Amino acid sequence: MKEDIRMWLLFLDIFNGVLSYDIYRWINAHDIQLFTDSAGGARYGCSAILGSHWSYILWPACWHNAPILQDITFLELVPITMLLVASISDQTRQVYSSAMDCFENFRLLQKYASQWPPLLLHVTDFIAYLSLHNYSPSTARSYISAIGYHCKISGFADVTQSFIVKKMLTGLNRIDKRRDIRMPITVDILQKILHSLPFICFSNYEIGLFSALFSLTFFGFFRVGELVVESPLKQGHALQSHNIRFILRTNSLEIVIPHSKTDQNGKGSVLLIPPTYMPMCAVKTVKQYMNLRPPHLGPFFCHLSGLPVTKYQFVSVLRKCLNFANIDTKCYKSHSFRIGAASTCAMLGMENMKIAELGRWNSSVYKNYIRIPSSLIVQSSKF
Repeated sequence: MKEDIRMWLLFLDIFNGVLSYDIYRWINAHDIQLFTDSAGGARYGCSAILGSHWSYILWPACWHNAPILQDITFLELVPITMLLVASISDQTRQVYSSAMDCFENFRLLQKYASQWPPLLLHVTDFIAYLSLHNYSPSTARSYISAIGYHCKISGFADVTQSFIVKKMLTGLNRIDKRRDIRMPITVDILQKILHSLPFICFSNYEIGLFSALFSLTFFGFFRVGELVVESPLKQGHALQSHNIRFILRTNSLEIVIPHSKTDQNGKGSVLLIPPTYMPMCAVKTVKQYMNLRPPHLGPFFCHLSGLPVTKYQFVSVLRKCLNFANIDTKCYKSHSFRIGAASTCAMLGMENMKIAELGRWNSSVYKNYIRIPSSLIVQSSKF
């Protein structure tokens, strides 16, 4: 306690009166139910409470004998920073980092001052620069969103909300001539992929593993990142072994999805996969894989050694299967399973709202996934 008081007295003695935040827009902690606190000492740490959610960390071992544990002004900022870091996903953080690098390199190239908040001219010229260098409209929007985020997180007015910025982004979208060439993986193509696995994989276990993985991706409308890890060291939100079970009474699969792209707060959802009367039925292939799978904890889809299947391996095996089946790999990617699931359901006459529900879309973006090639019309009679 005495050390804390001495630190605050030192701070007040050298404080120059300059604030990095607007005191007239100060929000009471009780209004937003946000509370943070830190404690000095090697055995302690910091914590944060937001409504009914809480988190804490212990100070790292490398701090235990360092003077930093005596700096309470720094320690009080740690839980605040912790919450700010957790407020956006890792993927968004990476995109925003790339965006800021691109924006600052652009300003350096144009000999614009690296000031914050940036001038409106800097942002509008940056959009023009992105357009001239053939950046996609979605990338441009993400980059401008990054600038807006940096403005707001720094307490500045968000210049990206300007009318002219919004109109330039709309114009960029309208003049873009690119189209998404990804085609849907249909039931027929899925069957060809599964039939290729015995010629691609080196063991019956790997055949069962990827048969279950590909079937579940299609019939569950899954994003690949919801089923497999990004890398062995970056497991993300891959399906865990304790989040899937077989329900004997209904002969179906129950899958708990704790986190997804449209569920950033991790509220979770439960997905039921019913059986189908086809050889590539997800319930059948997953059940067969369950009988082969060793009792490892962690990611559900793993090799016999226990190492998790990665996104790279998913894409690599898919590409080999497509090549074996003489299917153009340029038009079929990992997301083609999700596109194919939505397109197949639309072809079968399923209502749009039901398709959106099955695919866990919370906006009309699902319409972009419905692409019905002529070959799919013929296949619709197989269900």
